[in-house]
Amino acid sequence: RCPYGVDFAAKDGQPVRALVMMAAPPHDRPTYLKVLAGIAARLNSTRIVDAMLTAPDAQGVIDAVVAT
Repeated sequence: RCPYGVDFAAKDGQPVRALVMMAAPPHDRPTYLKVLAGIAARLNSTRIVDAMLTAPDAQGVIDAVVAT
């Protein structure tokens, strides 16, 4: 989480407040893309993003994303 936001030149002009990083082996592109699509779908939910940004700790962020 980036509470103050990071300028990534987003289309809406708003700073990015949630970043997701993942690592995957180069030979497993289908799995990587499936996981990335799932994360992107969850981050389209304002309810999930709000829960992530207001979570009290790292486990709360994980719970916000995984619990749905």
